[in-house]
Amino acid sequence: AEPDGPPPPRIRPRAEVAERLKLLAAEVEQAAKEVLREEEFDEVFGGSKALEACLSELKSIREAETELDGELRVSE
Repeated sequence: AEPDGPPPPRIRPRAEVAERLKLLAAEVEQAAKEVLREEEFDEVFGGSKALEACLSELKSIREAETELDGELRVSE
């Protein structure tokens, strides 16, 4: 068989396994890069998530105060 041609029949299963391992290695490398990107994102923007949650809680408190104030005025 030529070096660039298909492998001989007895080697074909090994070649298929090797090709699958190459694909798996590429997938693992890509997944690792994505995890690193997500971790970097969390480091940069993780504080903003906490700030956003805090602002949301403050908004809920203000809405509850406004609602309570409205109920108190109606009951007077």
